[in-house]
Amino acid sequence: MTPFSNHASNSTDEERNAWRRAQALHVRLRAAVLADDAVEIASALAAGADANAQRSGSRTIVLMDAAAAGHLDCVEILLPASEIDARDRLNSTALMHAAHAGRLACVERLLQAGADPLLRDRFGMTALMRAAKADNLPCAQILLPVSDPKAIDHFGHTALMYSADTPNSATAWCLPLLLPVSDVRARSSWAATIHIFAALRNNFGALRALFALGAPIDWLARDSQGLDALAAAALTEALGPEGGPESLETLLCARKNDFLAPSWDANALFEKTLAAGHWACLDILATGADVDPALVALAFMGENRLKMPRWMARQERDEIGAAAFIGEKPAQSNASGVLDSDARFEDPSLPRAPHRL
Repeated sequence: MTPFSNHASNSTDEERNAWRRAQALHVRLRAAVLADDAVEIASALAAGADANAQRSGSRTIVLMDAAAAGHLDCVEILLPASEIDARDRLNSTALMHAAHAGRLACVERLLQAGADPLLRDRFGMTALMRAAKADNLPCAQILLPVSDPKAIDHFGHTALMYSADTPNSATAWCLPLLLPVSDVRARSSWAATIHIFAALRNNFGALRALFALGAPIDWLARDSQGLDALAAAALTEALGPEGGPESLETLLCARKNDFLAPSWDANALFEKTLAAGHWACLDILATGADVDPALVALAFMGENRLKMPRWMARQERDEIGAAAFIGEKPAQSNASGVLDSDARFEDPSLPRAPHRL
């Protein structure tokens, strides 16, 4: 029965009255669940409320609402009267709702009551994938022993990939748990590896965990858009105007320490990043990759230098070092942030030191 659906106009008065009573009981039951009122839930069930009645639109049942809210006492009362693996409009179960919301106690209770952790929603996701996507480690730890960590959804994503799905994140709590039992070389339906997946989301916490745990990376792997991990971090448009600078820096550091890494065209990536206008990533490439200095100087002419604090700092450092070598006062940055080549001579009382061979 769907309490909020339109009742047929050709029904008898008795049928319409019965539907109205059922609707009122369902409203009463759902309000009690939302209020975490176990006593009122028991009273509504005793009065004849149907725990398996679906709400129109979402087609959820009250057990799903209670599990998602983490109302364990309500879940306990509703379980005997509910279909534990009932599906909503997206084919999600109460267990999936609890896992996605990080309701550990409800996840444990639903599993004890016989909820199936291998069921999939409309997108092919399991409860474990839901927990990994939410980066909820306690729920993932409970679900992992009864789930298939290598399962893939309709997009070719695994639970390991979903553990790197949180954007702009410095943490990936589920990744170390899932990595040993997952296929780290798996590719999504759009050919992304776990490293590309994390770079596109700028989940630098996941990338750092992958490198710290020794997960192999294929530097030549590209997704369906032709992006490798470095390009994915520098060129991603999904996270705002700056790309993924933290992920790019993490990848460049790892590449420098990987003596088996194949050669790559840093100049080409620099030019593409410049065209995208991702200045934070340009700053990292200019100081952390073997980019042609002439190309860098051309990109950072005029006021663009103000967008490159790392590169400017290195230029000033190099200027200071060169001035110290020849015994001159180093150049300084003026108020506009541009190096003032005449600053070293601003004190006429200091004679200019002769050049040394």
